[in-house]
Amino acid sequence: MSAGLLAELKRRNVIRMAGLYLVGAWLITQVASTLLPAFDVPAWALRGLVIVLALGFVPALIVAWVFELTPHGLKRDDELKPEESIAPQTARRMDRTIIVVLIVALVYFGFDKFVLAPRREAAIALSAQKQDASPKDGKASDALGDRSIAVLPFENLSADKDNEYFASGMQDMILTKLSEIAELKVISRTSTEKYKSHPDNLKTIARELGVAKIVEGSVQKAGNQVLINVQLIDVATDQHLWAQAYTRTLDNIFGVEGEVAAMIAEALKTKLSPAEATAVAKVPTQNKQAYEAYLKAHYYLNNSNRTNDRDELARAVPLLQQAVQQDPQFGKAYSLLALVYIKMRGHAQEQQAAARKALEIDPNDASALVQMAFAHGDLGEHDKAIEFVERALKSEPGSARVQSATGWAYAFAGRFEESAKAFSRMLEIDPASSTGHGFQASPLIEMRRYAKARDALQAGVARDPEDMALLGTLAEVQILGWGDLDAARKLLKSTTQTPERSIPLAQSWYEVELFARDYPAALAVLERAPDGLFTQSEFTKAHYQARVFQAQGDKLRAHDAWVAARDQMRIRVKAEPDQAPLHAGLALALAGSGECDEAVSEARRAVELEPVSRNAVLGPRRLDPQARVSARCGRVDEAIEQLRHLLQIPAGEVISTAWLRLDPDWDPIRGDARFQALLKDTDGPERDSTGSGAGQ
Repeated sequence: MSAGLLAELKRRNVIRMAGLYLVGAWLITQVASTLLPAFDVPAWALRGLVIVLALGFVPALIVAWVFELTPHGLKRDDELKPEESIAPQTARRMDRTIIVVLIVALVYFGFDKFVLAPRREAAIALSAQKQDASPKDGKASDALGDRSIAVLPFENLSADKDNEYFASGMQDMILTKLSEIAELKVISRTSTEKYKSHPDNLKTIARELGVAKIVEGSVQKAGNQVLINVQLIDVATDQHLWAQAYTRTLDNIFGVEGEVAAMIAEALKTKLSPAEATAVAKVPTQNKQAYEAYLKAHYYLNNSNRTNDRDELARAVPLLQQAVQQDPQFGKAYSLLALVYIKMRGHAQEQQAAARKALEIDPNDASALVQMAFAHGDLGEHDKAIEFVERALKSEPGSARVQSATGWAYAFAGRFEESAKAFSRMLEIDPASSTGHGFQASPLIEMRRYAKARDALQAGVARDPEDMALLGTLAEVQILGWGDLDAARKLLKSTTQTPERSIPLAQSWYEVELFARDYPAALAVLERAPDGLFTQSEFTKAHYQARVFQAQGDKLRAHDAWVAARDQMRIRVKAEPDQAPLHAGLALALAGSGECDEAVSEARRAVELEPVSRNAVLGPRRLDPQARVSARCGRVDEAIEQLRHLLQIPAGEVISTAWLRLDPDWDPIRGDARFQALLKDTDGPERDSTGSGAGQ
């Protein structure tokens, strides 16, 4: 810069304007960063202010160069005579202003550092203590709360929207890596998937999820090129603790999720153990075809979890088979394949083989350990199942998913007290999980602690009013615990969803109308119900219709419906002869059509395939149809004994005295004195201290 230009910049006060503008802009930004979050102003407002101030810098300098402020207003500098210029006086005023602004800035800086910052840190620590009061591995609970993280859905910025699977898969893999770090509390995908990728109301979302930090990201994929942006945000201060852009190709993208997890842990000052560092850095595959197939399969599995669409689940199988063919050492793909098989049911051998292969590749793979636990649980080998979930917990102690698996392993073993505790620990890790509240209620329902189960379900529905599975279960609990059809009906009316769009809602409405003896209404529900109600369980549409006709006393129509159900079930049993639910469904249809000897045989076969000793959750669901068959076929002594047994064991999700009073299926033996005695026996654990659920 020439001496003449520099002198002219000084004369026109351009340099002073630059200094004054920068100091003033810095002060405005610092004050705004403190005040705006206090009023829950969205984060974009502060970003917008910074952008406006940055854009205004150059125009301010141009104005200072071109114009001069005179007593008569702004005038162009080149139009002023030298004797008319007051630039020297203006310069002295600007110098004084700069000094004053600098003093104010320094005072504010000191106030923020020594007064506001300690208060913010104390507030964050207090919030963390409230969110997670229990210490973990000797660490103070406030530290754990400050390391609570939610990974929001990654945004797909690709021009091809079919690449959504890649963004979804990247979120999953980063979340899984973070879950392997013990000092981090990581919220599950099921709790975060309802949120947008880059929401404005981060504070509200963090409060709902119970976290102090949020991870946001985006993925842009074009052919072989991939751009991944990830950022870690401290919600309390709206500060970016860490951000990174990764430009990769599909040939060198492997391991990026581990890099992200390690950088997030470092930003949170989390010390990884040698085993954790190894696990986080481990690259599951370096084969790009296997990698893409795995991510697509994960995407379809997530879709299936959300929609209960078995076709989506089935699409994952060939993709995972392709993944392990491309890379036979891809343990995560074997583990995911085992999970898909167990969700599909009827593939026990394939599921066990895939889980074993995953563990051969990585003995500490928590997902594979969980799948092996379920494999042993399916065989009734509950001690081995629990041993495997406990190993999984050591591998991923901060994983809500592993805690959930532990809860189910204990439940299948009939250890419902321990199951309830495991699900409670799951909710400590992932308090925003509406599904977790449903899981927590399950062992409570089995133990007939209906009031506590109702509380858990109400908490879940409050978090996600659109979760129809929770709402339907809550309605059933009102009936199981207290026979309160009015409360159940009120719940079902509280949602904007309709039976046409929800299998759980249609099921619950059908039961309410049938138990209320409003037969036309019950039949109307069946006509509106989605096909999945009749194809994804052991009951056909004819089953449901036959129950209504039977209760009505329309014997001819009931018989025809039972025969139709029988014929359909025989086809399904022939296709899947080892499925206990199908044998139970066939048994009920045979009893209704009057073929009682075969009905009793099929009911016994269902119990043999899935006894309580093998599965304490599903076993009672096979004993219940057996008792119904006995009642329908006039084997009253057997029916009474079978009912008495069901009422004495943890089977609260299938039967209670309140349910027996209402269900018309028991009308054939309702007049028997022994049945009436069962209804009067309310000394069991069906109600706890909170009493009736009516109107609650």
